Amino acid sequence: MQHSRLLDTSISRLSTGIRIQSGADDASGLTVSERLRNQIRGLNRAMSNVQSAMSMSQTAGGALQETQSMLLRMRELSIQAQNDAMNQSDRLEIQKEVDQLINEIDKIASSTEFNQKKLLDGTTSSRYSVSPQAMKIFQMDEKSEPIGSGNYDLKILHNDYGQAEIQRSAVQLSKFNFEPAGANDRLEDSSLFDDFLSFGEVNIEIQSTAGKVVVAASSSMSNAQLAQSMEQAITKPVADGGLGIDGSTFRYDPQTGQFVYKAGLSGDDGELHFLMPENWKNSLGLEVSEAAKRPSFHVIASQNGQVIGADLSSGKMATPVPGLKLDFPPPMPAEAVLAISHTKLGD
Repeated sequence: MQHSRLLDTSISRLSTGIRIQSGADDASGLTVSERLRNQIRGLNRAMSNVQSAMSMSQTAGGALQETQSMLLRMRELSIQAQNDAMNQSDRLEIQKEVDQLINEIDKIASSTEFNQKKLLDGTTSSRYSVSPQAMKIFQMDEKSEPIGSGNYDLKILHNDYGQAEIQRSAVQLSKFNFEPAGANDRLEDSSLFDDFLSFGEVNIEIQSTAGKVVVAASSSMSNAQLAQSMEQAITKPVADGGLGIDGSTFRYDPQTGQFVYKAGLSGDDGELHFLMPENWKNSLGLEVSEAAKRPSFHVIASQNGQVIGADLSSGKMATPVPGLKLDFPPPMPAEAVLAISHTKLGD
């Protein structure tokens, strides 16, 4: 029987290559070998973690390298646009490329991920839960602004409702009687369009903080038709190809002979930039008559019933909670109560 056990032990040692099979073979030696084995397994796991971290860093580095190339191209284009030999149409084409580059940079920032973890959108080290979901949160530099975990209640009060942008065009006079042109008069019958030879069809690009949209215009359109097309492009939802600036108006006033744009949102959310060929730009002559002014808010943060911070925001951003920047969705109600749950990874 003893010979059988010795034979089994010998065969087990030969087959596994391990001299110490159990504590009965060598109690102290087993303790040492198990400790070394655990250290080796831990080091192997650490090496695997380092390799994963290197892969993640390489993924982020590749995305940042592409972003750097695009920023350098944008700088090159901005210098090129300063050339006095260029006209408005040339600068419009340059602006189109810049817009495409900006969109690509935003796309890279929002879509770069490793193992389903976003790398460049500021959410890599924390988890947030916000109510209502329209509120956006951006994490600041945690080294200078340490962030604590927990639930926060925020009360937001309007301090100043701001000012909506208003733009007015040059006065459109009929080339036949030099009186303010009527709503149904054609654009080409305006003295300004006649002076600057603004005939034919063009694309008018309207830019806002929400994006951009293109309106097809023709000198054969009436003043009312152009105003209607512009207003539809401005107010139509983004999902339907518009800018989604609710409450905005773009009208033609036959009494004054002017196109008038009035934003439906105060601050830069309602600001518009109209890009068109030089002769059309001179004919319409759209200029800001009342500049946009951002609304301001009193933001008070509390935790467990105790006020922990307050901030007077001069725009749509505020930082009442250390390390977290809040982005208010437009338009904000007169008073809003928000709840934020923040959890640091590893807590």
